[in-house]
Amino acid sequence: MTAQVVSIETARKSRAQGGYLTKTQLSEQLEMSPRWIEYQVAAGMPSHLFGNRRRFRLAEVEDWLAKESAWAR
Repeated sequence: MTAQVVSIETARKSRAQGGYLTKTQLSEQLEMSPRWIEYQVAAGMPSHLFGNRRRFRLAEVEDWLAKESAWAR
């Protein structure tokens, strides 16, 4: 349980600083499953690779989701 609390706190700090989030942190922020995040990456969700590690900027993801939902209407 402590690890989860640290993870959420790290995600909050990253969001405030405009930093990068892991898939798990992003899924917690969006209240979606990590698997849903993987599907969205395949559909074009913006992400960044650092070596073989994928990271996300929350602002970019939120903008992309807003555009995708507007397009679906």
